[in-house]
Formats: sequence, structure tokens, C-alpha cells
Amino acid sequence: MKIFRKLTATLLGAAAVLALGGCTESTDHDPMIFDNDRAPLTVTFGGDEVIFFEYDEQKIFDVAVIGAETVETEAPEGWTATYADGRLTVAAPATTDGAELGLVVVRASNAAAGSRQASQRVCLNAAIPEVKFADEGPIGFEPGEKRSLRIESSYVTRYETTVPDGWKASCEGGNVEVTAPASAAEGAMAGEIVVTAYGRDDRLSATASIAVRLEVDATPLDSEQTANCYIVSTPGYYSFDARVMGNGVYKCADDQQTVNLLPVEGMTDASIRPVFARLLWQDSPDMIGDVALIDGRICVVVKHIDGNAVVAATDADGVILWSWHLWGTARPSEQRYPANEFGRSYTMLDRNLGAWGSRPGDAGVGGLLYEWGRKDPFVGGAETLQVGFEPTPFDDAWSHPTYDIRGERVRFASEAATEAIGTMSYAIQHPMTYLYGAKTADGTCVHWHWSTTAHFVWGNPLGYLGETGVKTMYDPCPPGYRTPAADVWYDSATFDDENVFVWDAVNGGRSIRLDGQDIYYPAAGYRDYTEFSTFDYGQGRLWHVGRYGDYWSNSPSFWRNNQTGVAHILYSYYWRITMSYTVTMSNEGYRAGGHSIRCMKDSE
Repeated sequence: MKIFRKLTATLLGAAAVLALGGCTESTDHDPMIFDNDRAPLTVTFGGDEVIFFEYDEQKIFDVAVIGAETVETEAPEGWTATYADGRLTVAAPATTDGAELGLVVVRASNAAAGSRQASQRVCLNAAIPEVKFADEGPIGFEPGEKRSLRIESSYVTRYETTVPDGWKASCEGGNVEVTAPASAAEGAMAGEIVVTAYGRDDRLSATASIAVRLEVDATPLDSEQTANCYIVSTPGYYSFDARVMGNGVYKCADDQQTVNLLPVEGMTDASIRPVFARLLWQDSPDMIGDVALIDGRICVVVKHIDGNAVVAATDADGVILWSWHLWGTARPSEQRYPANEFGRSYTMLDRNLGAWGSRPGDAGVGGLLYEWGRKDPFVGGAETLQVGFEPTPFDDAWSHPTYDIRGERVRFASEAATEAIGTMSYAIQHPMTYLYGAKTADGTCVHWHWSTTAHFVWGNPLGYLGETGVKTMYDPCPPGYRTPAADVWYDSATFDDENVFVWDAVNGGRSIRLDGQDIYYPAAGYRDYTEFSTFDYGQGRLWHVGRYGDYWSNSPSFWRNNQTGVAHILYSYYWRITMSYTVTMSNEGYRAGGHSIRCMKDSE
């Protein structure tokens, strides 16, 4: 049988309509085709309209043929057309292998008159598929639960499903078989199951979706106290109050005044009203699986520990109102230090803030770095030993990499803390911007915070007189701990004796055994504090990883210029270890410098 393949412009138009969901009646169909005008041979069949067929459907048409000796038929590929006794039987394809549309032609001929022919447009009824879920979402699932969700569909030849991370779904017998993750750490807490239904081919499809959620209670991280940092020791689903800034303590006093530490003038307490929550960074690309704000609490899925993340609460415009550090580590041990030269003994954690290792050679032993007075951390080195300084601030080859919620790289910035931006409010809104000291007219460039009460923010304005202070809303340590007092390491028989406090040349740090405890301080390097416009080693660049270790105290230092007699409180106390010496305490810690923190028990 001859196959008719030629499509007119009108027929191609009909094909375009078909792709949008079906055929329409044609008004410009060519009339019956005659090869010559010799009578009496005639063929009457067809018309201008398009005749629709379902798959494998047959239709019978009347055909008037006069004066013919022979009658032939033509049909589109995959179709059949059979003429007998004035009737034409047309059958559509049974599968998708045939043509969607075309012409059925009847041609009559005789020896005297030649031939005459007439045609009819035919089209498969390629209906747009329909699919919907019988129920409305969201549908709650217990961890690991399997459930069938019923769908209603028509004109569908196959299905595809897409699911949230960690979920499974397949279409079987008019149902979607859904399996929830075994735990919050193994998949998304919520999302959509999407079913795509395809018709005769992939050009025709429809989708249906239903919201699903994992019904598991979040473990509260703030059951003891709110803070700016929370320890997460196992994978799971966690939450904390996002309506309180830090621990909520916004007043601090010295011997002369009580200072309001709230970041914005006019605020009356340390509460905020967030609208959204999001991940700012994580130092492992897949540590955090989900972040959401639910009833004023930030809920976070932690897929694994041994890492750090910072999440933020924002207003409706995306402006950061506050941010929190999630410290993924096995629960740190407490270590009781012997009494120092002032007769004081302190309980300290066994690792740096942000570290997930505590012994020489452990991965992640260096932890994070902090500017004095800021609650938000900055990453340290990508390696344990890095001599010199990085070529640019937060250089990819030097600084530990950071990622967003999709696992894509994000990077910190650094900026000169001019008087316009050297504020606590700016620091809160830009937790990923390192604020290095901008040079002033008198050449000083020691601080990022342009405030006469900046020395109050970590709660120990009289630390230089021996006070230990209180924990405030800006303290970076987890509940129950705070930045240490200035005299923690004041003991010439221990931490200041390099024969006892031994340097580890392989791993870069110092170790000591005290009262049966192995205490280790890594030399995690430091970030430079100033702009150094004539040199290329300032602006928050990382220095001397594995060679220097600088540790902040919560105490500002009272400093007097011996030549001018001018006194000020622009510095803070810090403790330094190096490969060649230790310094019991220095009172010239530039507050825009990025140093390590070893947290102290809050009750001391």
C-alpha cells in the first residue's frame, strides 16, 4: 500500500494545534482533487473538517464512486484504509509508532476518463494527560514510614516522580508508593512529591504535587540557656529560640556606670521578631540538610557532625537580625586547671571553640577565629601547617572552604571598619564580613568597633583589675560557658614553662599534662587586624598556621603611653603560644585581630 507522506501548510498547522492538546476543525481544506475534467468518472468522499480517532479505533465512511474500473486508497503511516462496496473502513494505529495526523485518500480510475481522487484529514485524539492526588497535603509521615497515596489519572502512558532529599516514591497501579527517610538526618524534613504523567509522547504531560513532611519533634538546644553557639553532638533534628539575641543579657556595669549593650538605639530588650531563617555557611558541604523558622524557633537538620555552620534569622526583606553558630563535635570534656598564681582555678573545655578534635594530629583541631567583642566566627586555615600569610584575605588555597545549603562555595569578605560601619549593628547584619582596623589620623588602627563602651561587650570591663566578668548577649561560647578570664593561664610553673608546656613540631601546638589531664593548645594562626595599606599582609589575612596560636580573654586592657601619658582601653588581653616561646599574657591584643577562643565554665 502506498503511504501518503506529503503534509500541506494547513496540515502542519493542525500538528501545531495537536502539540497544544488536540486538533481543531480546519476551514481551509483543499477541495477534492481531479486530474482532468472528463466525465462521467466521479468520487465523492471527505470534507473540510478533521476526523478524530482514538488508538486502534475504526470508523466507516460512505464513499460515492461513479464510473470507476479500479479504486485505490492511501493512508498515513501506521493507519489502514480499505474500500469495499461504497464503504471505506479507516483504522487508527494501535501504538505510538504511527503518524499523529494525515490524509486518507480514495482514488478512482478508468481507461477512458483517467482518475479522480478525494481525501479526508484524520487525526489521533492525543488528549492531554490528567493526573491529581486524591488527598490534599501536607501529609505527615513518621520516620521510615511507607504509605500509598492514591492518584486519579487519564490518558496516561507512563509516570515519573521527583521527591525531596532522602524520600522515595514510585507509581504503581494508580497509587504513589512513598517511603519517608529513616530519620531527620537522612532526608529533608518537608517538601513535595511531584508526579509527572505523560501521554502519547513526552510532548504531552501533566503534573500533580502534594506536600509531605516528616513528623518528628526537634530536640531543643536551648533547654538550659539561650546562647550564640550550640553544641550538636549527633546528627538529628534540632531547634532553638530565634527571638532572643544571644543569652539576652544586654546590660553590663563597671565601677562607674551601667552600659546598655543593645545594638540599636531605642531598643528596650534583647528580643527580635524574625520572619525567615537561612543557612549562611557551613564548612562541610553537606552538614546541614534543612533550615526553617517554625513558631519563632529555628529548626535545623544536621546530617553529620565534625563541622561548623552559621544560621541566621532575617526580617521580611532578608536583612539579618541575628545569627548563631552550630558547633558539630563530640561533646567536649571539661578540664580543671590547677590554681594559678592568684590562687584561682578554672574549668575549661578540652578544645578550641569550633574544633571537633582535641588532641595533636586530630582533624579539625584548630577551630574558628574571632574578633574581640564579636559573636560570629571566621574560618581558620585549610591545613594544619601553613607558614607565612595568605596572598588575599580568605584565599581559597589558605582558608578553610565554606558552602551554602546547596553545597556551593560561599566566601567571607573583609572591609575596613571606618567610623560609618564600625558599629555593632553593622557587624550583626554582616556576620561574614571581617572588619579590620581602618587607619585614623593619629595612625591607630587597632579596633573594628567605634564605641567608647566597646570594652563592655564581652562582659568584663574591669578585667584588667582581676575581675572575671559576666556572660553577655555577644559572648560566642555555648550555654554554660563563656570567654575566659585574663588570668586563666597565669602560672609560670605550667603554661609559661616551655620545658613543661612542650612544643609539638609535627602538629604545631603545645601540650601539657596536669593532674592526669592531657591539655593541648594548637597553634591555629591568627587573622591580621589592620589595613597595612603599604604592605600586602593586613586586611584580615591569615597568618602562621601551625606556628602561632593566639587566644582571647574577655578582658580589655588598660594601656598608658609612657611618652605621652595618655591612657586608653583600646586593647584586650590575649595569650600567645609559638614554636619558640610562650607569653603568659599580653595587654596589647588588637581587637580587630582574629584569634582562637578556649571557653571557660560560666559559673567561675
